Amino acid sequence: MKTLFTSVKHLFVLFLFKLVPPCNEATMLVSRSFDTKLSFKERFQLKCHLLICAACNRFSKQIHFLQKIIHEHGHLHVHTHDEETPLRATLSDEARKRLKNEVSSRL
Repeated sequence: MKTLFTSVKHLFVLFLFKLVPPCNEATMLVSRSFDTKLSFKERFQLKCHLLICAACNRFSKQIHFLQKIIHEHGHLHVHTHDEETPLRATLSDEARKRLKNEVSSRL
């Protein structure tokens, strides 16, 4: 009976390793999820990874928090110097202070 349990446990671990991406791929999926809609497989893999990896789960929460703060408080200003210079978006000084205070209060 013990060998059966060990075999099932071994198969389950192998299944998880094939299903769950490594941390570097999971963080890439978290970042990419802000730009594009992930496929069902990618969303499933990411959710599985976040269930078992505390570090990536924390990273995901931090990135979502920063995105929320930037959308709520980040009034972007576009600066150009001339026609040849590409547009560059920056946060206003007030938005930077609010973001810094909000992040500091959460630490």
